Amino acid sequence: SGHGSSERRSRLDWLMLPLNKENRLHNRRAYDSNSTESWPYPYLHAEDGRIVGQLGRHKALFITSLGADLRAGSPYESMDALTPALKAAFGFLGVDAPTFVDAQPLQFANPEARAAALERARGELATVAAQWAQGERVANQQAEALCQADVE
Repeated sequence: SGHGSSERRSRLDWLMLPLNKENRLHNRRAYDSNSTESWPYPYLHAEDGRIVGQLGRHKALFITSLGADLRAGSPYESMDALTPALKAAFGFLGVDAPTFVDAQPLQFANPEARAAALERARGELATVAAQWAQGERVANQQAEALCQADVE
C-alpha cells in the first residue's frame, strides 16, 4: 500500500538478513533456492501450499525486560503475551527453539528485586553466550575433521 508499509517491510527484511562477523550479507542462496518469491524472504512456498521457514539453522536470542514477574510459577505468568507471540512469529520463519533472557520484574518491584532481576538476566546471558561459544568450537572442530578426512 503506501510508502509506510513498504518502508516497514524493508526494515523487517533488514532485520532478518543473515550477517557474517563483518556485518555483510552471508549465504543468500539459503533464502532464494527453490523459491518463486524474490529474495530476501525468510520462507519458501512449498509445492503442496505450505509455507516453510528458512531460519531453522539460525539461533535466536530475545533479551527482554518486563515490569512485572511473568515467569513460570509466578501469579502473573498467564499475562505473558510477549513470549508466545515471539515464538509463534519466529516459528513461522523456521526458528523452533528461540532462547529467552528476561529481566523481570523491573517496574513493579522494590529496588532489591530489580537488582536481583538484572543480575539473574546477566547470569543467564553469560550462560547462553558460553553455551553458544562451545557449540561453535565443536562445529569448527567437526568441520576441520571433515576437511582433514577429505584430504586423506
